[in-house]
Amino acid sequence: MWKITLNTIFKSVLIGLILSTLLSCQSTATSTDTVENEQAWNENAYADKFKLRSTNDSVFLQIESPVSNQYIDYAFRKYSVSEIALSNSVQWSFLKLLVGKKELPGAVAGHKYFCDSIIHSSVADGQVVELRGAENIDEEQMILSESKLLLQDGFGQRILSQEGAKPYETLFIMEWKENHPLARLEWIKVLGALVGKEKEATSIFENKRSAYETLKNSFSKKSISCNVMTSAPYKNEWHIPAKNSYMETLISDAGGALLHNQQNEHVSQKLNLEEAYIDFKVADVWLVNSGIEQLKVLEAAVPFYNEIKAAQKGNIYNYHKSKAFGNYFFWEDGVCQPEQLLSEYRQMFEGNLEQSKYYMHVE
Repeated sequence: MWKITLNTIFKSVLIGLILSTLLSCQSTATSTDTVENEQAWNENAYADKFKLRSTNDSVFLQIESPVSNQYIDYAFRKYSVSEIALSNSVQWSFLKLLVGKKELPGAVAGHKYFCDSIIHSSVADGQVVELRGAENIDEEQMILSESKLLLQDGFGQRILSQEGAKPYETLFIMEWKENHPLARLEWIKVLGALVGKEKEATSIFENKRSAYETLKNSFSKKSISCNVMTSAPYKNEWHIPAKNSYMETLISDAGGALLHNQQNEHVSQKLNLEEAYIDFKVADVWLVNSGIEQLKVLEAAVPFYNEIKAAQKGNIYNYHKSKAFGNYFFWEDGVCQPEQLLSEYRQMFEGNLEQSKYYMHVE
């Protein structure tokens, strides 16, 4: 018991010293600062879950709360990439587009869910600190990493209830709440502003926006008829994208028609197997969009598998072409490549998937 007590006291003193030192170095711009109303927010092309403006040394943001439709005001100084702690691999994909792989984050949460080998090797050799805890970040590890900004994804709501002074700021990167592929991509402007790469972020977004919109317009000039089903059942329930969601928008822009997406909600729509059978048996293309990689597994999970038109024609696809460390690149950098996804969807809908990074036939 005496050893445990000494160890606990030592850790408390150490963290206290680190806290007092780091707090004395904090920027005068904090999340409690007010944003001057006379300054106009930058106009977003697609995104509606954030507002942004920046100066030479500061960034001002309004971000939709992860637990309500209200917006949270933030004010930050500019950061180096090494001062930032990441909570998911999408944030890393944004940063890589901006600065390449030469600059590494100070810390990451759940590196085992990353595809990029540089993150795995950097955690292994100690260049990047691994943060324990997906929802409630380990405070001791976060402090010892010396990171000054923690990017959260909003899924771990318990972080909102934590109180007290911290030697770092927290920001919610809520790109996943956007419904349009280009709206999700536009969040690169937030990351760009934070690391002083506003021009680079705008250039990347505009180039990809142009590529996406050009493809969409070319597809609209050559209409096709393609009924599309998505997902696979889990415990007798079939969850499909809602109307006007991110996935439905990609499918629609590529010229397809997503079956049975009647509800206009952010969350997925749930069907029972009977409802799925009625609608999905006429599907021309099946986008499985799950971890199922083999036809025999899919066939065993769907009692009416042989009656689905897409199954009869062999038009079944999944995003497991690119994979590393047991994870799919689709989830890591697909958000940053909307024009590539749009191209692949069109190829699948035309029955000629040849140039793909993410999707392939399920075999």
